[in-house]
Amino acid sequence: MRLLWHAIDGLGLGHVVRLLAIAGRVGALRPGWQSLFLTNSDADSLIVGEGFPVFKVPSRTSFAAAGFTGGRQLRLVQSATQAIVSTFDPHALITDTMPAGPYLELLPILQWPVFKAFVYRERRDEAARAPDFQEILRAYHLLLVPHTRGSVELVVPPGPRVAWCGDVLLRTRREALGRREARRHLGLPEVGAACLVSAGGAGGGPETGRAIASALEAAASIPDLHVVYARGPYAASGPVPDGVRTVQAFPLARYLPAFDVAIATAGYNTATELAHFGIPSVLLPLPRGIDDQRRRARHLAGLGFMTDCDSADVAAITAAAARMLAMGPQRAAVRGTGALAAARALVRSLETAVAPGP
Repeated sequence: MRLLWHAIDGLGLGHVVRLLAIAGRVGALRPGWQSLFLTNSDADSLIVGEGFPVFKVPSRTSFAAAGFTGGRQLRLVQSATQAIVSTFDPHALITDTMPAGPYLELLPILQWPVFKAFVYRERRDEAARAPDFQEILRAYHLLLVPHTRGSVELVVPPGPRVAWCGDVLLRTRREALGRREARRHLGLPEVGAACLVSAGGAGGGPETGRAIASALEAAASIPDLHVVYARGPYAASGPVPDGVRTVQAFPLARYLPAFDVAIATAGYNTATELAHFGIPSVLLPLPRGIDDQRRRARHLAGLGFMTDCDSADVAAITAAAARMLAMGPQRAAVRGTGALAAARALVRSLETAVAPGP
């Protein structure tokens, strides 16, 4: 069986990481199946690091830096995508968040006799209810929902099968390092409280930079706290306060047992990992066109050991981080086994030859 994973990212690594997590579980369930990634992510080396071959098309950032117009970008990506898909001739196409692709490069392929699965993450209401989005979903055979049933409301058209899988993580607590080993890898002392500052894989523009600057200022002002800034692959370089340690580690989840508190943006992967590892956290929701980070942050605040703050309010972030730090370690709040459930649903659907939808 040949599977093509269409991992096209926007402002971070969310789509890539979710598909990597599911593809890894599929590989464990069916070792003889072939998986190939197609991505525009400039962090494509992370896909290779997980053991998958990858075709890379230019990112919007690299296109823009070279002076390519939007129309030329579109035509190049559409042509490359169709060539790769027709040559690889997959039995299944799996993509995430953007069912037509950011360049509409999947529209022709959605008409091909290929099994199609879509990772349907929670969206802003207006984005979920958009008629064109709902119509494109009808071309898919299987919708893999990376949430527990009832935790979010999804608008689903008639036709595709829906599989509620639970939260999808690339690494779970069982696959993480122990606290002492994680601290050693990060260059942290064995004793003393440690704070993680992270925006996940996001670059995300000036609002992400401002949120990280506020988080670093707040964390650095708390006495006797070791602060680690996990700089994502897309993050712009910039100064950090004295005493803050900057690291680049992927997947970051392997090292989360090192931390006692976190201040982070509220993207799907980052927030879900922190909840899974039971790390008291201050979440800084950012404005996004599709992802409703504010709703996610407020939902997770109901767990009791997470809270949300305005990313510009340094004083409030500082007070919230000190309050979270005093709580101590917590039990995992989400199971994080959604990748296995999604892989099983995909394998089952392919092996039972689900009939095409409308």
